[in-house]
Amino acid sequence: MALKVITSVGTSLITNYIKYYDEFLNDLGFEDISEEFEDIEYKIVSETDEDDLKTERKKIKSELKKWILNTKCIQWESKNDKSVDEITEKDHINKEACAEITSLIKFCELKKQDIEVNLMASDSISSHIIAELLAETLDNHKINNYTINVKYNKKHDCIKGLNIHNEAKFKNEGISNIIKQYQPIWKNTYETTYFNITGGYKGVIPIITLMGQVFNFTIFYLFENTDRIIEMPKIPMKYDEDFFEDFYNEFKDIDENGCIHKKSVKHNFLENEGVKACLEEDDGLITFSEIGQILWEKFKSKFVVFYCPDDVFEDMKDERQKKVREIILDKADNRKLWGSNVKSEDSHKTVYIYTGEKNLARIYHFFDNNLLYIYKTFGNGQH
Repeated sequence: MALKVITSVGTSLITNYIKYYDEFLNDLGFEDISEEFEDIEYKIVSETDEDDLKTERKKIKSELKKWILNTKCIQWESKNDKSVDEITEKDHINKEACAEITSLIKFCELKKQDIEVNLMASDSISSHIIAELLAETLDNHKINNYTINVKYNKKHDCIKGLNIHNEAKFKNEGISNIIKQYQPIWKNTYETTYFNITGGYKGVIPIITLMGQVFNFTIFYLFENTDRIIEMPKIPMKYDEDFFEDFYNEFKDIDENGCIHKKSVKHNFLENEGVKACLEEDDGLITFSEIGQILWEKFKSKFVVFYCPDDVFEDMKDERQKKVREIILDKADNRKLWGSNVKSEDSHKTVYIYTGEKNLARIYHFFDNNLLYIYKTFGNGQH
């Protein structure tokens, strides 16, 4: 079984190229991309049109691709005797091109297993460009008969709100979006899931570390300027969740609106020690703290939320609808997991149809604002 490795993507691929351009890459005929990087450095994917800065993006990707595939760094551990050679051999990867490549190759060598990499880009154009390049160049790369497979999907893996230049957006959107995107991976395979924090923005590291303790997955990084992989052991965090249940409506309001006014909450809400650890107050407005956002997402993950008529809920209790219940418990919190099993049927546009293991299920449903509404279900023998 391949190990799953979620890998945060930063900008070291670009900054390394620019750092070594004058000393090594200019002589090899490569082009300077420092001006193009300045043009895109602070641009946000979710706020920039796809066609904007097209020339700059194209040049950056072209030069960085050559840096990955057509160069080899010689004596890179030396301070004075470094050099860069041009390489034309097939399937070559410059292991020193960036922190993400170096750490993933070392991790694969250490574990002696296939690894399946999910790249996590920030909401910046530069991080997105690098994630695209890593997926294009490193996917299906062989290390001593083991394979590195790399996945990146801009729509899902370029995390909206993961922006180090906007603290409020990072807290209110970025943290929860990381959890929503990757929780389906570590929820079902936490024993073989790792989070690689070697690359990416350093401000994210404490947040990912805390997520590892709360959600019980392993974190690793490549120790600076060495070949040593450091694994941070799983130390599951124990804490009392009763205050989330006691003040569920208040926390839900903060979750849905981003904040609530101090005057609108019960007096004893802000006196609770657990509550105080999870919130921050600014000018009378109450928001989640970083740890509060993570613990709240963990609390929510224990429940499946959907909406249905009372008679449909009663039907689901029938033993013949066991598979219906299993499907809803497994997939209700992530729309993408419904996948190709969703089909049209007569006037019904979204029917989840399961056929297999001598068991049948039909779930007539729709999503509205990412909330699941179920209006009819059928189990085995009920069609």
